[in-house]
Amino acid sequence: MTGRASNSVVPFAKDHGEPDIRRKLSEIAGQLQDLIAQIGPAEPVSAPSRPATDRYLLARARELYGARRFRKEHFPEDLFAEPAWDILLDLYIATLEKRRISVTSACIGADVPPTTGLRWLQLLEKRGLVARETDERDLRRCFVKLSKEGLRQMDAYLAQSAKAHRWTGPARATDGGEDRSSYVLARK
Repeated sequence: MTGRASNSVVPFAKDHGEPDIRRKLSEIAGQLQDLIAQIGPAEPVSAPSRPATDRYLLARARELYGARRFRKEHFPEDLFAEPAWDILLDLYIATLEKRRISVTSACIGADVPPTTGLRWLQLLEKRGLVARETDERDLRRCFVKLSKEGLRQMDAYLAQSAKAHRWTGPARATDGGEDRSSYVLARK
């Protein structure tokens, strides 16, 4: 034995039987093609149902929203300010949880002063991402929600983001006995 592990790969060389190896690989490839022909084409995989997709994307949105809040424990608050994104995440979560969000609550959820939150809500409304509804029981109060286009864009973003980061879903991690949400990323 030369000290190499028994499963190590030896580079091809003409003196190591390259023609024999190529012939053997060609035989295996032919056998695989025969097997594929025998079992027929794969059945199409249907997309997951909307409720399953909603649960998955809701978990992703909660993770992102929670991670944004968690940063405050490590960095000064004034380093990270994305009120539009916080509002969109908050409204997305509320939409999937079938909760109504008042304009005031949306500003609080964005963690910005009311005037800043109102300014961002107005911009999001102009861009067609959110819509306002008057409270039928209290005409002084307005609710804000994602528009159909806002919901479509958030669904698309969260699905693409999860795929790009190979996010497999929420997990619970403990840190010194305290339960915290954490990202679960598939590792290469």
